[in-house]
Amino acid sequence: MTHHDDAAFGQMGCKLTAANAITPPAGRVIVAITSFNGSNGLTTTSEDTDVWPSLSGTLVPAGVTIYGRWTEADSTEGSHMVYFG
Repeated sequence: MTHHDDAAFGQMGCKLTAANAITPPAGRVIVAITSFNGSNGLTTTSEDTDVWPSLSGTLVPAGVTIYGRWTEADSTEGSHMVYFG
């Protein structure tokens, strides 16, 4: 990849999640999550909790994108687009 900065913005693919857990492909992390219809149940596992917090049952309003570096995301409610980097 010649545009290494693009990887931080989800250029390594994405996946739609609706009430299920998402684990990124090998060698990737989740760098952004967009909520389509709002969620009260987004839980993530941080790559490094000193820099990016893990979330537990977090409210993410519809249309909002959150950024970080997570190794897993689990949606118990609502639909989200999860971007890999």
